[in-house]
Amino acid sequence: MVGNGAKRIIGQTIDYPESDRFAHISVWSVPGSEAYPEGIKYSMHYGNKPGDTILGYDNAHPETKGHERHDGGDIDGDYEYPGSYVEVLQRFRREVNEYEQD
Repeated sequence: MVGNGAKRIIGQTIDYPESDRFAHISVWSVPGSEAYPEGIKYSMHYGNKPGDTILGYDNAHPETKGHERHDGGDIDGDYEYPGSYVEVLQRFRREVNEYEQD
């Protein structure tokens, strides 16, 4: 996402070679809009190299419910956005660490 006042805040990929998994975190500051009222667009994905999603958080689908938590291939219908991408990021990192310790 380039232009339109968008600015990358975080762009990071972390490899976990022992489990053959990775985490990718992308956070953008974007102009506030109906789709992104908080002025933030984010995607946090934890999965394996074959392409399976284990865990994910995003608001990349504003035409649906907006903020989503993905548990494997399913959407967590009980997920409530805590009000800040920083809180989402902290939860994501905590959950990834739990998966990596199993």
